[in-house]
Amino acid sequence: MEQVELARRYVQAQEENYDAKLHLFGGPFHSSGYHSTVPADTWVHGTRDNLNYALALLRLKEEQATVRANKVVRVMLTLQETDPCEATYGIWPYLYEEPLAQMSPPDWNWADFNGALLEHMIIEQRDQLEADVEQGILQALGHAGWSIFRRNVGPGYTNIGIMGGAVTVIAGEILSDKRLVTYGRRRLERFVAHTEYHGGFNEYNSPTYTITALHECERTLQLAKDPIARDCAETLRRVAWETICRHYHPGTNQWSGPHSRAYSDLLRANTVYELGVRTGVDIPIHPSMEHEMDVFFSPVEPLPCPEDLRARFDELSPCPVQFSNVLVREEDPLDSRMGTTWMSREVSLGSTNHDDTWVQRRPLIGYWKAANDPAACLRLVFLKNGVEFASAYLRSAQHENRVLTACNLLTDRGDWHCSLDRPKDATFETSEFTLRYQLQAQGATVEDLGEGRYALIAPPYRAVVHTLPGRFAGEPIYWECGCDGDTCWVQAVCYRGPVRKFRFNELADIELAGSVEIVGVDEPLGSAEPMTVVADGILTAVWEGKPRLTVSGPTTPETYK
Repeated sequence: MEQVELARRYVQAQEENYDAKLHLFGGPFHSSGYHSTVPADTWVHGTRDNLNYALALLRLKEEQATVRANKVVRVMLTLQETDPCEATYGIWPYLYEEPLAQMSPPDWNWADFNGALLEHMIIEQRDQLEADVEQGILQALGHAGWSIFRRNVGPGYTNIGIMGGAVTVIAGEILSDKRLVTYGRRRLERFVAHTEYHGGFNEYNSPTYTITALHECERTLQLAKDPIARDCAETLRRVAWETICRHYHPGTNQWSGPHSRAYSDLLRANTVYELGVRTGVDIPIHPSMEHEMDVFFSPVEPLPCPEDLRARFDELSPCPVQFSNVLVREEDPLDSRMGTTWMSREVSLGSTNHDDTWVQRRPLIGYWKAANDPAACLRLVFLKNGVEFASAYLRSAQHENRVLTACNLLTDRGDWHCSLDRPKDATFETSEFTLRYQLQAQGATVEDLGEGRYALIAPPYRAVVHTLPGRFAGEPIYWECGCDGDTCWVQAVCYRGPVRKFRFNELADIELAGSVEIVGVDEPLGSAEPMTVVADGILTAVWEGKPRLTVSGPTTPETYK
């Protein structure tokens, strides 16, 4: 779909939501649960959304649309913090309705995201901007650029590490400020070196942020003139595609795990579109997400996938395939984060050797081609009162279709977010903690196979969970199964009862482990069953087979590694 047509479709989809008095379009707020205190589904007017909307209006090059775009941008410019003495200097709030002082906390990334959109306007649509708007954008870019400089995000924060370097280079070129150009260039050079050391992005294999990183590389090549910045962008663009092509699974049209950060279990419509337009492959959009294309527009001109990498989008070769790679390299190799991915013609399964259970993580995730759904999705999650909890820690060992996992707790992470809502004294209140294997697929069912084994079924495959006895805070756990619509689960109930405070710094006796294998519905299971041994404060889980799988971890909560 041509970019002008995408812009037209986007603008038309928002027409009924446009408020001529505010000169902004609105919609129900989709809250992440942090940064903003505005309740989900409240009707709001987003700053980034409205700048993107203004850019889409400008792309149409029609008089009425251009007039509206200038009005939108004029409002948006008033919301940026322009006082360099303020901690929030250079950034915008998420929402017109919620000033920066009311956010909890403000999101400094909005200098990067909104600055990038304003750069497109100045470079590509400048002749359509009214004089005061043009001048306001130039001033806003200066504030955003120096806000990014002052924050100075490191290369471990993948998408912002790249985006901030690109935004400052481009802002420096627009403003003829060599200091910003030099800073942005050096930041991108450091990012390339950091990526080469780790073998990839620290926000590893993220369906959300690998695409964002790809966008920022393309945006840099589209807008920046600096040759060093452009060379860095092309190098990083290649890294992004290597990650994408290695993990794309043609049998399910899904992005194989594990994922450092994701906002949905199945590929979202805009991601499918982005991949398809760059590879020339017709990738189907999951029916539940087709509506998202009505509200998608990006000003970035897509560049094709490198031809030597594109073959993975046609077929899996070799098949089956398994690979392991370093995700985050540490001084002690035993502390390094590793990922393992296995793919057959119709099934993929991925896991990390260790990571937390933040809602954006996918430390164990699998897909298979199901009879009644484009893809069945298997995950392992830790829940507090039925909501994904960020302060549990999974250690896993995988070989092909089998994964053995031990679970512990963390003393220095948050509740819903991994860092923004850390409680005092690592104390959490809850009426329930559960470790859950869950399967989402149309018509999914669960079956108790006896002897501590359960099958999560979506023909022609099933995920067989092998449970293990365990303890949580000194009390025995128990396993149960159930379904809610198209989601079925097998879970270890660690605690269920009256609301109780758990101070993780003082807990002990965390003995929690399980295993899973994906097999055909009529395929026999292996004869070996997993087992655990506790000695000297260390839980060791073992699953005999070829090869033998083993994981070990402490039985008391620990700090995040």
